[in-house]
Amino acid sequence: MFKTFILCCLFPVILGVSFTGQYHEANEISDTVIEDQALTPVSVILSYIMCTIVLVLNKHKEIAQKADYVAETYQVVTEDRYVLQLDRIAGSVKSPPSGNKPAVLLLHGLLDCSSTWLLPGPEKSLGFILADWGYDVWLGNVRGNRYSRKHLDFTPSDQKFWMFSWHEIGTYDIPAMIDHITEKTEQKKIFMISHSQGSTAFFVMASERPEYQEKI
Repeated sequence: MFKTFILCCLFPVILGVSFTGQYHEANEISDTVIEDQALTPVSVILSYIMCTIVLVLNKHKEIAQKADYVAETYQVVTEDRYVLQLDRIAGSVKSPPSGNKPAVLLLHGLLDCSSTWLLPGPEKSLGFILADWGYDVWLGNVRGNRYSRKHLDFTPSDQKFWMFSWHEIGTYDIPAMIDHITEKTEQKKIFMISHSQGSTAFFVMASERPEYQEKI
């Protein structure tokens, strides 16, 4: 795990130059959009720091399965047609899957992804710990991050794809995740743990979509 941690720190630095060029070539975002949305090559490079090593070596599902956890991956479409990846840890050796587990949604912060809840490994990661404690763990990925860079009408090279902020994450992304989880688990309420931008977006949802307060 220590070696993996070192790679996680060094690999994005090594690939930084190529990511910057890749960003400009793929996205061709205008100066106006970059200024309005605070999207720069630096922010793109930083967004890979937490996720790159996982993408290169493993995916969420493979990481969990290698640690003897039951893992699943879902695609969720928001009202404004972004396609989000929603990961799940349904059980473990200590707490096998069942239909009556309380569901909890973990939502990452700025420039991050669902892998942040798993990287330290079993007994150290909140995602794995909650699964061992008997929770049905769901790991969200908001629009624009490495796992949720899809849209039904646009590609990441389209300017319109990037016309969003944490306001849209709270208005559309979190409600879509909650709806999927409650439908899949047949539960009326779930728990939610968020970090940084995830918490800001949560309060947007609570304000703009007050009906979802009854589901948390």
